[in-house]
Amino acid sequence: MAAEPEQGRPSGDLSQVNLRESQGVQVGPGPNLQVNVFYSGPAAGGSDDVQRLREITRAVLDGNRDEVTIPAPEGTVAIQRHVAGLVTGADGSFALIGEPGAGKSVLAVTAANVLLKAGEDVVFLGAESLAASLGATRSELGMQTNLDQVLAAWDGPRCGTLIIDGVDATRGTSSVDWLPRLARSLRGTRWRVVATIRTFDLRYGPSWQQMFPGAPLDAAHADPAFSHVRHLLVSELTEPELAQVQDGSPRLAALISAAEPRLGGLLRNPFNLRLAAELVGEGVALTGIRTRQELLHLYWERRVELTSDRLARRRALRELCASMVGRRRARVADPSAVVDPAVFGAVDGLLRDGVLREDVQGRQHGVNPVIFSHPVLFDFAVAVTYLHGEAPLSLKQRLDSDPDLAITIRPSLDMYFADLWSSDVDRGQFWELALAFSTRDHGHPIAAVAAACAVLRQHPGPGDLAPLQDRALTQDQPGQTARWCVAHLAAAFDATEISPADRQACTPALAELAAGLAARAAATGDVGLADLARLLLFRLDRAFPLVPDAVAAGPRSRAAADVMRCALVSPSSPGSETLAIRIAEALARAVEVDPGNASPVIDAVIEPQVMAAWGGQVATRLIMHIGIIAGTVPDLAERLMMSVWQFDEQRDEQTSIGNSGIVGLTSTRKQDLDMARYETGHVFPAFLAASPDTAFRFFASLMAMHLLAYEQVREADRLPRVYQSQSLEHAGHDAINAMARAVITFLSSSAESDDARDRAIADQLVQAATAQVTSHQFWNLLLEAGAAHPATLGPMLLPLLDGSDLLGHYTTMAFAAKLTAALSASLPDPGHAQLEQIILRARNPRDPEGSPGQELIDMLLGQFDRDRVQDPASLARLAALDAQGGPPAAPQPLPADANYGGVISASWSTDQSGMRAATGDPLQLAAEQVSSDIAGTASGTPEDQATARQQLRASVSHLYGVLRSSDQPLDTPALEQVFITMTHGAEILARDAEIFPDTDLGQLVLGILEAALPAEPPSRENP
Repeated sequence: MAAEPEQGRPSGDLSQVNLRESQGVQVGPGPNLQVNVFYSGPAAGGSDDVQRLREITRAVLDGNRDEVTIPAPEGTVAIQRHVAGLVTGADGSFALIGEPGAGKSVLAVTAANVLLKAGEDVVFLGAESLAASLGATRSELGMQTNLDQVLAAWDGPRCGTLIIDGVDATRGTSSVDWLPRLARSLRGTRWRVVATIRTFDLRYGPSWQQMFPGAPLDAAHADPAFSHVRHLLVSELTEPELAQVQDGSPRLAALISAAEPRLGGLLRNPFNLRLAAELVGEGVALTGIRTRQELLHLYWERRVELTSDRLARRRALRELCASMVGRRRARVADPSAVVDPAVFGAVDGLLRDGVLREDVQGRQHGVNPVIFSHPVLFDFAVAVTYLHGEAPLSLKQRLDSDPDLAITIRPSLDMYFADLWSSDVDRGQFWELALAFSTRDHGHPIAAVAAACAVLRQHPGPGDLAPLQDRALTQDQPGQTARWCVAHLAAAFDATEISPADRQACTPALAELAAGLAARAAATGDVGLADLARLLLFRLDRAFPLVPDAVAAGPRSRAAADVMRCALVSPSSPGSETLAIRIAEALARAVEVDPGNASPVIDAVIEPQVMAAWGGQVATRLIMHIGIIAGTVPDLAERLMMSVWQFDEQRDEQTSIGNSGIVGLTSTRKQDLDMARYETGHVFPAFLAASPDTAFRFFASLMAMHLLAYEQVREADRLPRVYQSQSLEHAGHDAINAMARAVITFLSSSAESDDARDRAIADQLVQAATAQVTSHQFWNLLLEAGAAHPATLGPMLLPLLDGSDLLGHYTTMAFAAKLTAALSASLPDPGHAQLEQIILRARNPRDPEGSPGQELIDMLLGQFDRDRVQDPASLARLAALDAQGGPPAAPQPLPADANYGGVISASWSTDQSGMRAATGDPLQLAAEQVSSDIAGTASGTPEDQATARQQLRASVSHLYGVLRSSDQPLDTPALEQVFITMTHGAEILARDAEIFPDTDLGQLVLGILEAALPAEPPSRENP
């Protein structure tokens, strides 16, 4: 049955597509997906160039026929790759990427055969046939017209595919320019471009990335580094794919199953597996093979070094490689013009043994170009022939005369350095060459990084790096060059071509190197040397965060401490503060690893003279990791946190935020200290979790230092004492408020824990708060939390209500009443009986007589669940109150963090005896209006809040006038409450941007706040 080809891409199983017979040519598949015809219709205009492209395509596909299978000893084994279906089924242009030898070319050949079989036009070109320009490429391919013009004029009923295999082979040539232009010129035509390329070359080739714009074709087969590139990633063989080889070859199955981990990993690469299969078939044992380099050397021995004409083969390969490198193309158009006639016969042997193969793309007029059978073999051949056989420093001279050569032969450089490292027992020649490449003015960074990557892949020991370390310790020119070489090692450690296993294996040696450099820097104050050690530590920490059981944790922690010691040698010297900022995080982590060594260094950092030099930025970086420090040395964490609160920064000089030379963000010394204090609040939960008692001690001390109280000191029989205090939000840039909330959250969760130890910690902290904290706002937060958790935290607070200020102080009574109601509903009978007796002893702490306040007691009795009241006197009093219309209502609480006392109008409800004040009193009314306006500034819509602020301006002025004309004694509790309310109103107005100091209202606000200040600084004993 004949089927007409449809416009566009066929769908479904392409192997089942029936193709039509055209021009009398029979269509039919051959072995290995070979298609016996590539002609899908008449060429446009009968173009000879179209026919030439078809011939080249067919020849290339036929020439790669054997590459799609593994030559197992028992016979060829085909591997069906899972990604193959994605390659053949994809629409549009894309890149097929992967590591060398991953099977990209095989998949491209397979896809080309499938597409041809489906009736599409396909042009398949190996990149080695691409010259420096379209015109030169036309000549190489034996065409009459440039490739772009031929494709543009090539009509057809279906889409066409141009496959370019191995564009990485054009590395360092002009093809990098014209190939992307060709791809752009084909957009909008029926032709798309599919190119295979090594991941390395795509990563460092922006023009290749721009050639394939878009998203990856399949998320499961994508490299996250190329989210903007339309590509498919060809990875190593999966277990099911490797199982196909094991099923088809018992000898390879035995090899794979018995392979040690590193050899097993190598065999997942199809190219490596193919080499291994050939060697096994020849009876070669692969015992001890760990790297591709070793596998290639074993293969090279069989194909070159152990042959009868080995000298001729070596020379022929050297001459071919020299020509290829010199011409920047991995092919030789006419080997007879390059290879000495005396050894030219060796070329035939190399072709026969599969080291070389003919390039069918350029075959014309009896000339047979040659290429290596695989790009990896070309890279290896250049390394062992073209680069070897000379003194190592001659390579430096060669790159001096041809600097771009390092780009072209970068993979060969990797292989060359690997061989040099292995053969150079004392590493002297290796480091001599690596240092030559690392000179700042006359070096070659690409070659230097290649040398560094080779070191890391060889898993060096500390002794291997000792020659480099010794040179880097000096400050002369050779020492500076050695430091550049160390920097290249640090850069290479992050390179994507260094595997995680390689990173882990070389970390101990790099850590010892960093420790050696840092120790010398600490002794000499050499900031540059210390920063180099820090750079190494930074790379290591990013891969393996510094924790006690991390790889090489000991030397890394020592190095971090010594880097900071170097900065401390002369804190005011240029670069010292920047170095300290950069190493602070590593030093904090070092405390957990080696507290005895790292802790004294942090103590030195927070010494007053060092803080005076560095300000707050270094301390901030340390404080960010307070949880780590507190978990190991709690007292050190407390000293560190307190240091930024005890330090007084007076400088306004500019500082930089971060170390970017591009984005110039700046701060000031004062702002740095503010940020450090803010950070203490941000990290306080971690401090609290790591060491609750130490963290709370710090918190209580901080409140005593920075939280002003607006009341005179009172004697109290029972704790806690409560004072109307400065708002938590406005003490320490909200840091103290954040800490208070963290304490409440911690107490709530600990009290609810099933672990008795957690509950015991919560109880200890409650007792500590009872003895040390007087802030009304903190107690409101805790009382509110107790009411929200009446079965866990609430009962812990019950004893605190007995005889203390909590029940009767006007700032806390609303939340105390809320807790009373919650406990009444949840306490068992004995606990409820205890609560009843506590309520009957409730008092107004501001009453000089300290006698119970009946109205206060009545209000609290009204919070009880009537069915649970047991005390006869309480029952009788409730009955009497019911006869009078019921108990007094509890004051309505505002948010517990409100900075105006926490209640609405409750301040004016009682006089010094605890009895209700007379209604209609001018002072009471004026104070109630201020309290109402204060509440309005923190509630409702933004418009409502703005209106309340406007009203507050008038109500504060009015209250001040009424207060001045009042004939009440100035020492009465009610008058003191009025003054506190007025002070809070003034505190809010002080932040009003529309009130200026030189206005009458501004002067009034300033006067009220000055009058509210205590006569002497508050302390824990005298808040």
